[in-house]
Amino acid sequence: MSARRERIQGLALLAPSALALGAVSLYPLGYAVWLSLERRILVFGEERFIGLSNFLDVEVAESRVYLRGARDAGPVTAAVPPHASGKPPALACRPGEIELVPAGGVRGVVDRRVLLGDIIDYRVKVGPTEVRVQRNVRKPVFKEGDPCGLQFRALHWYDESGARVTA
Repeated sequence: MSARRERIQGLALLAPSALALGAVSLYPLGYAVWLSLERRILVFGEERFIGLSNFLDVEVAESRVYLRGARDAGPVTAAVPPHASGKPPALACRPGEIELVPAGGVRGVVDRRVLLGDIIDYRVKVGPTEVRVQRNVRKPVFKEGDPCGLQFRALHWYDESGARVTA
């Protein structure tokens, strides 16, 4: 038997166990990654894709950035990166990169609060926009309906192709 034929036969014998091993180890890993991008609360029957960031619909007026439809809530403190078209790049901020404060920042109201172990997951309404904020339980707790301010610690801009834009 030739060396090439033996190699092919060896791969053919190895394939079923490699597929089984892949299914047993890679599928759960991929599924865990997918679940980390979703919000699931079985008690409330809530299941939706949230991704890694809050993508914020913004508008620029007088060289300031506002959440769309919520100009009276105050500006998001961010420099607008240069852009070619009249439409600004998309703005994103991870839930853990937003500070929830009693006063100052972009004004909103706590719409929902869910305890997730040692993190509280907030949904804050700012005009028509809902912003997701995650905080450690050791920080002061806001209740549903409480007014609050959002201070964005890190903002990420993306152009229409999805490439990161720097200010």
